[in-house]
Amino acid sequence: MIKRIALGFLTIFFASQLVAQREVIDKVIANVGNEYVLLSELEEQLALIGERQGGKLPPDARCLMLDNLLTQKLLINQAKIDSVAVTDEEVEAQLGARIEQILDYMGGDVNQFEDYYGQSIGEVRETFREDLRNQLLADRMRSKVMEGISVTPSEVKAFFKKIPRDSLPYFNSEVEIGEIVMKPQINETERRKAIEKLEAIRKRIVEGGESFEELAKKYSDDFASARIGGDLGWTKRGKFVAAFEAAAYKLDDNEISEVVESEFGFHLIQLLGRRGNSISTRHILVKPEITDADLELTMHKLDSVRQLLVTDSTSFSKAVKYYGYKEVQSYNNDGKLVNQASGNNFLKSATSNRPFISPLTR
Repeated sequence: MIKRIALGFLTIFFASQLVAQREVIDKVIANVGNEYVLLSELEEQLALIGERQGGKLPPDARCLMLDNLLTQKLLINQAKIDSVAVTDEEVEAQLGARIEQILDYMGGDVNQFEDYYGQSIGEVRETFREDLRNQLLADRMRSKVMEGISVTPSEVKAFFKKIPRDSLPYFNSEVEIGEIVMKPQINETERRKAIEKLEAIRKRIVEGGESFEELAKKYSDDFASARIGGDLGWTKRGKFVAAFEAAAYKLDDNEISEVVESEFGFHLIQLLGRRGNSISTRHILVKPEITDADLELTMHKLDSVRQLLVTDSTSFSKAVKYYGYKEVQSYNNDGKLVNQASGNNFLKSATSNRPFISPLTR
């Protein structure tokens, strides 16, 4: 009886193995020249779109995505035929920049990066290197195809006149928005309180032997790093604001800085290690409290700037340079906000594009 049961289990096991062998792991679903589109590529792109749109895909999503993949493969194939070059240095530079950007989002935490991707940074580089090379090739070929093309306004009008009126898509209006940012000034009392708080914490560490890590968890106002003991991970020169970086690079291993002031507040910095041009640090941040009186004073200043603008006593560009906060991106762009998706100054809006002026923005 036992032999029969065992034989039955073996039969079921081998049958399931045979079924598993017949499952499709991946396959070629299209090809353009020497370039192939794999089923896994299509499914991966559909999954990404589904994730961005909350799982809702249009009925023709699969066809549209396959069309996009075929277009990209066509460009890659033609780029190789035309000997369009993408150097190894370009690929490595782009690859390095993208990995650095992802690490920045993760606070420089290499362990979080590797947990998320299930691979080391080196393995991720190997995985994405060829895809990135193909993407650069396609982009370069697309630019080459488009560089000799010019379209006149009359051609655009003629094109749209051919389309039935009820089939024309709707486009949001676009606006340019300028801003004048004014940072509230911390009053001297709150500034002194923040410095004294950090000096007391430093004394507890240096003289009292308490743990920097535990005190960071308890007192640091940088909530992202506080939960991991103030650890900022490994970073290259140029990643921190100037005041913080200047102090951090002067430290010896395990040395703790004096109180350092930056645009974010006041810091205690500990250097954990140095590796070439990269350093590993942790910090405790204390932000001075901005009182209602500080905010009220700033609002009065902004309202005064607004009055100068509405009475044409100064230009917006001059007001940005004279009154604006220098550390925001818009300061060096005459106060204009940049569309992060397109890189230009036009932002899509479903509302009126009439200009407006408020105490904070125009």
